[in-house]
Amino acid sequence: MKNIVLRLVALLSLTFLSISQDRMEKVPKVVDLTLPAPPQASITTGRGVPGFSNLSPVTLLPVTLNIESIEHAIVSGKIVVVLVTVQNLSEKDFELPIGRDVQAITADSRRGRKTFAFRLRALCDKCDRKQLRTVALTASSASLPETRIILKPGEQAYVKLFVDTGFYPLVPAERVVDLQLGCQETELEDGRYFIKNSSTIAWLDLRVPRP
Repeated sequence: MKNIVLRLVALLSLTFLSISQDRMEKVPKVVDLTLPAPPQASITTGRGVPGFSNLSPVTLLPVTLNIESIEHAIVSGKIVVVLVTVQNLSEKDFELPIGRDVQAITADSRRGRKTFAFRLRALCDKCDRKQLRTVALTASSASLPETRIILKPGEQAYVKLFVDTGFYPLVPAERVVDLQLGCQETELEDGRYFIKNSSTIAWLDLRVPRP
């Protein structure tokens, strides 16, 4: 009788562990880009713009952005904290770069280097839509597995970032700031700081209420 009870307890424990692991795998991953970055890191690589040629292909970025929440930051009414989801729409795994120390990650000695930029543009009548601001930049390398997370087909990750609306002109009567937030992936060639290919930008309408 005692052996039967022990076997039953062991079976229930294994079942509970399996269910818990399955639930953990289904919980969306969170990338918080509002946390302080390493002292040497910034939203730029510190190396200037990588080289490219007219032969560098432009690929379709297989992800979509969706707004989860917008909150005004305490430090300034013009800065908002935006929570978005990045969802993989393709039938293959998608590598989402999450490393903050872009300069170190994209060093020429690394292999399989990618950057992932979040861009911002204004939609007002007086604004130049070709003028893009980079609000966050991450990087990954096949040499550093911890700098990326893998999104399987249909999976999504939460990304939290700051957006500064103070750079764009406002009409006093307007109660919202009409912006677009986008993301773009760039893959670098191995051995040199040169673009292998870059993606299209996946845009999302972002209407920020004025404080």
